[in-house]
Amino acid sequence: MDLDWEHRRRPAFDNPNYCPEYANYRPWSSSSLQIDYLNTVPPHATDASGSPRLRIRYLAKYPSTDGSGYYVMARDSLGVSGFTPSWVFIPYNCL
Repeated sequence: MDLDWEHRRRPAFDNPNYCPEYANYRPWSSSSLQIDYLNTVPPHATDASGSPRLRIRYLAKYPSTDGSGYYVMARDSLGVSGFTPSWVFIPYNCL
């Protein structure tokens, strides 16, 4: 799989489950912990064009220290807290 993010569309995912969104996950750290809850994306969420709402940028290097697993950085096309689009962290297992 070619992951040249600068020249290709980020993969869009139809989330089958609710996806809580967080800010400030620290994906580079082995002491990662989800903090700053922002929003929850409903299952099968789409944007105005009918495309999946979430586009995945990368998988965090380390799992959360609370045992909840890995998180991914995603672009939420509908945005969070008035910012459209928004970059957020979501649990990998909701995809």
